Amino acid sequence: MPLFRLLEAIDIFEKRILVHIGQQEGNPSRGGENMRLNPKAFGLALGILAGAAIFILTLWTAAIGGGNHLYLLRNFYFGYSVSAAGAVLGLIYGFIDGFIGGAILAWLYNKCLPSSSA
Repeated sequence: MPLFRLLEAIDIFEKRILVHIGQQEGNPSRGGENMRLNPKAFGLALGILAGAAIFILTLWTAAIGGGNHLYLLRNFYFGYSVSAAGAVLGLIYGFIDGFIGGAILAWLYNKCLPSSSA
């Protein structure tokens, strides 16, 4: 009996989420099909993620030592080093790389979608 209640609660939650994002039952064109990505938003999200990852990994590696693989970023990021200053520089470079890469990826994704006839 508790399993049935859990499944019922999940079903109700799922229906609320689908209605919240605009996809209603019986009307698949309002959400799921041909969902386009916003290149600026996707680029911003990936830029923040990439910048934060490089920042945290650089500080972690500087604190515990080692991490020779992070020294390879010097080949791509001018002035980068495994230090606190390098972490800030890596944050900036990572954000720029992630933003450009995310925007290009979202643009390509949108280009691969079939054109809408609406």
